[in-house]
Amino acid sequence: MEYTFKVWIDGNYYEEDEELEEGIELSDSEVSTIKELINKYKDDLSCGLMPILYEGSEELYKKFYDAIFPHVFFELFQRDPCFEPEPDDENRIWDEDDVEYLMDKYGDNYDFDDAYIVYIPNELMPPKKPLNGMTK
Repeated sequence: MEYTFKVWIDGNYYEEDEELEEGIELSDSEVSTIKELINKYKDDLSCGLMPILYEGSEELYKKFYDAIFPHVFFELFQRDPCFEPEPDDENRIWDEDDVEYLMDKYGDNYDFDDAYIVYIPNELMPPKKPLNGMTK
């Protein structure tokens, strides 16, 4: 089944924040694993799904990273006012079809790992626990 994940991209001080949606096909087993990892995760869930997957499942982390990060990279790459292309890349106009080339050739110059959050959809969130002593 395909799940839609909202991704927030940090605009920092100079650009607007961006939100995009990415559909990822997940098996029932993968969904169960993600729910289990979320339930066990002790840190702040507001940091999104990627830190949870990074800590809990290399395979799922890679699946999400491969599906989402190229879009994040391209969005943030386009915003770089200091980009200096190699001589053979001067005057090129880049589009998202070039993202693999850009990541291979220029990716070492960027660290975008903390520049985005993959929000956890409500259907994957753990059930809310009632506060002690509180009534409905």
